[in-house]
Amino acid sequence: MAVSAGCMRAMAAGLSLGHVSQGSAAASPCSRPCPLSPSRCFTTFDGLSQERTLSEASPSRSCKRRGSGLYTQSGWDGCNCGGISRRRSARSMVARNVLPSFPQKGDVPPGSVTIILLSGGVGTRMKATIPKQYLPLQDQPLCLYSFHTFASLVEVGEIVIVCDPTYKYIFEGAVALCRVPVKWAVPGKERQDSVFNGLQVISSTSTLVAVHDSARPLITAEDTRRVIHDAWEYGAAVLGVKVKGTIKEVNNGGFVEKTLDRSVLWEVQTPQVIRPDVLLEGFDLVRR
Repeated sequence: MAVSAGCMRAMAAGLSLGHVSQGSAAASPCSRPCPLSPSRCFTTFDGLSQERTLSEASPSRSCKRRGSGLYTQSGWDGCNCGGISRRRSARSMVARNVLPSFPQKGDVPPGSVTIILLSGGVGTRMKATIPKQYLPLQDQPLCLYSFHTFASLVEVGEIVIVCDPTYKYIFEGAVALCRVPVKWAVPGKERQDSVFNGLQVISSTSTLVAVHDSARPLITAEDTRRVIHDAWEYGAAVLGVKVKGTIKEVNNGGFVEKTLDRSVLWEVQTPQVIRPDVLLEGFDLVRR
């Protein structure tokens, strides 16, 4: 699923896109091993237009520069899958802040990250009786898989659940056992409005916010830590996977204009991690 244009605009308004680090495979509740596609890095810098993309390389090669800024880094990922789903490995694409304080090195301080868990979508395309994030998947609602993953991370200091109060009861059992404080916010008309509402209740001590769609249950602790670390270093980051299919650009008359180069195309996923002050600045810019 793609990130909404509004949220990406808010992020891009205060940032220039940055580096994609190697990701891992999604965890699944069976024991059948499956090798996945090689991981790659992806980097973009210099405002909102210029991009540096990472191409594939063998696991033994270090990052190299080619042409106007191509970098390569890869390694094979594996996962246990089959019980729920099989997912391509994700990478952390970093949106690098233009402030002079970046990059910053070191470990992410414990308890410094706020998770904004978006659970307010109605899931009209699913045509189910309830929103898809609340549908049961094996032994629990879909939305609780990512909730438990985030709650287990020492970097996470609080979780903000953005959901319709009607469905608050679905989280109550998990919230009662959660080691970190849980806050609530109401959804907005659009996804970016829900993000903004969640942002209003975060702790003043949070150094990063990680926005995640609760309908994405296969996020792993490893990928979450990677994207958090990249955001800590560069200012903002988001997970993504390389596009596998053939993408065509089509005009209003339904005729194909050209085939896009999928080697530079990525499907953006979540979490989206960013400094809260930078995200607020982005919201201010797009709402002017």
